[in-house]
Amino acid sequence: MIGLLLRSRGHLGGAGKIWNFSPVWLRSFSGHRRTVRREPSSSYRSEDSVVALKYDPTLKEGDFTSFGVFPFFQKKLNDLLLPEIQKKKTIPDYNEAPTEDQKRMLAVLNSGHSLLLKGGFQTGKTLALLTYAVSLSLSSTPDFDYLEKKGAIHTVIVVPTDELVQKYYHFTQKLLEGISPDCCPDELIPEISNNRDRTYTLTRRPLVIDFLGKEEQSYSTGHLKADEKPHILITTPSRLESLLKGEDERLGESDLFNLKFFAVDEIDVFLKASRIDDWPVVVQEGKKKKYINKIEKFVQILKEKSVDSYTSMLIRQLKSVERKHFENDRSIQPFKYHELVMGTKIEKVDEYLSENFSEQVVKPDAALLKKLVRIQRKRLYKPLQYCFIGHEEHHYKEMMNTRSSSKAAKEYVSKIKEIEQSEYDSLNELQKQYWNEKLNEKGRDTLTRFVEKTIRFTNSQRRWREQEKQLVNIGNFKIPTNYCLDDKGARKGDDSENVNAYFWSISNDGKVSAIDVTSNYDRAMTSTEMMNKHLGSTDGNVKNFEKSYLKSKLKNLTEYDMTAIYAQSINSSLLESKNTLTSDSPFLIVVPDSPIKLLESLNSSSSSLKFATIETSSSSSIDGHFIARASDIPVEHLIVTPSQLLGQHLSGLSNVLLVGIESLLPELAFNGNSMESENVAGVLEPFADLAYFYLSRLLVSPSGKSKNIIFTITESSTPEDLERLSQIICYNDLLDHLSVKSDDSKLPLQALVYSKQAILKEKFKAPIKAHKVTKVRKRKKVRTNKESTL
Repeated sequence: MIGLLLRSRGHLGGAGKIWNFSPVWLRSFSGHRRTVRREPSSSYRSEDSVVALKYDPTLKEGDFTSFGVFPFFQKKLNDLLLPEIQKKKTIPDYNEAPTEDQKRMLAVLNSGHSLLLKGGFQTGKTLALLTYAVSLSLSSTPDFDYLEKKGAIHTVIVVPTDELVQKYYHFTQKLLEGISPDCCPDELIPEISNNRDRTYTLTRRPLVIDFLGKEEQSYSTGHLKADEKPHILITTPSRLESLLKGEDERLGESDLFNLKFFAVDEIDVFLKASRIDDWPVVVQEGKKKKYINKIEKFVQILKEKSVDSYTSMLIRQLKSVERKHFENDRSIQPFKYHELVMGTKIEKVDEYLSENFSEQVVKPDAALLKKLVRIQRKRLYKPLQYCFIGHEEHHYKEMMNTRSSSKAAKEYVSKIKEIEQSEYDSLNELQKQYWNEKLNEKGRDTLTRFVEKTIRFTNSQRRWREQEKQLVNIGNFKIPTNYCLDDKGARKGDDSENVNAYFWSISNDGKVSAIDVTSNYDRAMTSTEMMNKHLGSTDGNVKNFEKSYLKSKLKNLTEYDMTAIYAQSINSSLLESKNTLTSDSPFLIVVPDSPIKLLESLNSSSSSLKFATIETSSSSSIDGHFIARASDIPVEHLIVTPSQLLGQHLSGLSNVLLVGIESLLPELAFNGNSMESENVAGVLEPFADLAYFYLSRLLVSPSGKSKNIIFTITESSTPEDLERLSQIICYNDLLDHLSVKSDDSKLPLQALVYSKQAILKEKFKAPIKAHKVTKVRKRKKVRTNKESTL
């Protein structure tokens, strides 16, 4: 067993210092916030706390069985992951080894801890999560006696889209093929014995996994009975919400109250948008109409019901023992012993009685009380184990939060200096401490804060905090390796060649103009300097300023026929690419609009270009669409929404077309066909962007051709959109990872901003500056308009 020793920093309100090291930094939380530091030796040293891992996540050699995976699954993982030449052999030369992210996931989860993993793209996180969930059900010990929970669901995995549900279904079929039908422990049946020790017989039943999306699917390793409850539930959030409301015909909400494991795949998406494919992530509840993230609400409901279910079963057992103790005594008992045991934490019964009943004539029965306390200690509450999978973000967002907090702190100090000394001395110390803690809290990444708050026991549940599983936080931002295919078709990493990038503006008549993004700002200006300038222009309140921009953008999009604009932009860009790009490979076209609706418009306007959606593609999956095909099969450009790419693998991809800045902004990209903006204010990460969401998928996709990505600005774009594009390019350091193709005929982005401003000025017959101030002053009267940072 490997010991991870933690160094505690601060308390619940403090931020704590983070030590970064390669390849991964970990932080663990249990009640108090703790920071993990890796020392040069093989252990983690500290003075006050320990996190123990059964498996070493830094192990260089070893296969999946080295991290607690059953050998049966190693064979199935070989079939899924090994190269074709190895699969053809009766006995492979080696077992497939897990990726770095898979090692970390399996090491932490199989050690019994909760996990927040901010990993890379296409590193096998989904497969590792499914493997752990199945192993958990196969190795579980059924509860018995008074804690019997026959037929309860063990695991719930929440995924954002139906496409990701189908991916889990595909992996399940491959992973469980050939397993014994009755493989899952069912119940323990007591046997009649003269011995004092009771013996039990273990019965088994088929493993059942339900997949809930737009379509319902169920997988069973054996014969599935009509009323059989699943062990694992993989569902979209909308279907989970219906289940919790009691609207599901087959499953009831009570089936979810005895969970052992709860996981959310692609958790960061739920923090960046108010809606995902028309499902509202953020809602307003209560008298004060506070914004609540539904994922947080789901966890709170399941956690509360899990505690209630355990408490009711324990009370039932305590009452039974109490009744049996007094079965021959028909007098009315003055004490309810189960309430004494459940209401107070009793360490030593004799001390408890002397402290609370020393002056009373009638005292509780010490022998019975001791017996009930032993039962309570034996039946310990086992809290949920959690796993949240997301992606590590570029460090600029954390810097933005920290610098915003610093600016707010300076303003706070300046206000204090204006107060008279006598009033300053009378300020409550707790108030000042609370303020400092809030500032430190803002400097930490939003995802970590959200997960901590979501899984933490409330004050009413504080008695269970001692049993709370520790949360291990793993994350490390890294630009993926550019994977190519050599002459023999083998995959290799090659960072010597950057992705070719094109920035195009599409006019009303379909004319394509190249944008020179390199002349938009001084290349000597660092992202930090631009950030300071940005903070100055928003008075340090970047998040609220961005929310106002997103609201106005959603309103602006309703004034245009976006399907027609996107169709024209796609046609013009693809025709231009034939003259500009040397690659004839099909494009992955990303649009925030409905692909089916857009496909109809494209097919009616273009006869030379062939398009497909996921539903109409000749391939059975997104991954297979771009793999080389026979010459008689026409090349089809694949149209997808950003949400359809979540958790998907892409092989053979070499060209990407991003239509409109809407595809780069999560609130607009994941919003589906809805243009509602009332819940934008509840988005936790409004300033997020999807630049690396697309670039990373293009980099890790093995392809034998040069890779290209095209950014287009459509007719509906505004000066604010171009300013936002400038910030995305600068903050993400995109020009350091992209080979921007330029020529003398390119239109500088600065000139495009001015031309857009002139168009809008003529359209509204009023200065753009005055129009913008009016909108902002409704929210904050003291704010004045700032000139564009461009």
